[in-house]
Amino acid sequence: MIRWRWVGLVNLVILVAGFSVLGWMSNLRQQELVTMQQVIQQYQSREVTNQEQLLLAQQQARQRQAQIVMLRHMQSDQQQKLVTLQRQVDFYRKIMAPEQAKTGVLIDSIQIDPLADAQHYRVHFVVIQAGEKNRQERRGEAQLMVSGNRQGQTVQYSLAELSDQPQLPLKLRFFAETWISLKLPDDFQPEFLQLTVIFPGSRYLKPIHLQQQMDWPDRHTVEPG
Repeated sequence: MIRWRWVGLVNLVILVAGFSVLGWMSNLRQQELVTMQQVIQQYQSREVTNQEQLLLAQQQARQRQAQIVMLRHMQSDQQQKLVTLQRQVDFYRKIMAPEQAKTGVLIDSIQIDPLADAQHYRVHFVVIQAGEKNRQERRGEAQLMVSGNRQGQTVQYSLAELSDQPQLPLKLRFFAETWISLKLPDDFQPEFLQLTVIFPGSRYLKPIHLQQQMDWPDRHTVEPG
């Protein structure tokens, strides 16, 4: 009997120890699971943080790019304004400073701009009295001639054939600025424009006859006005 009691007691101790070990292993596994979950959460948190930082960096990069584009536009506008101001200074210098320019009546500039409608153009030209001491008002006229190709033939068109305004009277003191719209024939390819400025003479003034040519601009390289 005593022997069987000892065997039962040993088995009981072993059973209790086994349950204790199993409980300890279960707790250890739960701790490992908790630790793994914490590691996963930390990794996910870091991943979210990294994504947020990436999105923030991308947003800042887009903002910097937009600022660079804006600054380039501002710089371009400032440069264009400087060019315009320099042209204005040069223009008035030619009129008021005879030592820095040719004197007398001059064709200062000619500009041809395409309009939105095909074969429609606007011509702008400026005539100046450059550096004359006694600037008397002068009256004259301007004539336009457009030369080019039509159906394989060289042809010329006068202002009266291209515009509702057959004459361009000029009234000059210091400068005269003129705009005129032209409508070219559909099958006509313009090559150059010839501007003629005429001021008749008087008792105190010599007659003036000026002529200047300008190549016709390519419509595809000039933005329509």
